[in-house]
Amino acid sequence: RAADAPGGSGSTVPYRDEDYGFQISVPATWEVSRQRLSGRRRGVFFTDPGSRSGDDGTIETLGYVAYTPLRDDFTSLGSFGSVDDVAQATILPKGELAG
Repeated sequence: RAADAPGGSGSTVPYRDEDYGFQISVPATWEVSRQRLSGRRRGVFFTDPGSRSGDDGTIETLGYVAYTPLRDDFTSLGSFGSVDDVAQATILPKGELAG
């Protein structure tokens, strides 16, 4: 929950994306920046200005939403393959994590 996040004042504001039809709540004190990325992608970044490091200005608290539009030839979720195919391609096996 955004209100429980570090730097959250307990009060939240909605971030609405009318194009993609969703809304999330973020701490009212956080800053929002939007970026256009290559390949029709977008990124929306939420940062807590109170978490900035005094030494080098590094932001300690960050939330983001990344958008990657699907190509027109992906007409269904099956276009990505079976659930097992997607899991094998996107989820790192536990053995590789353990070394």
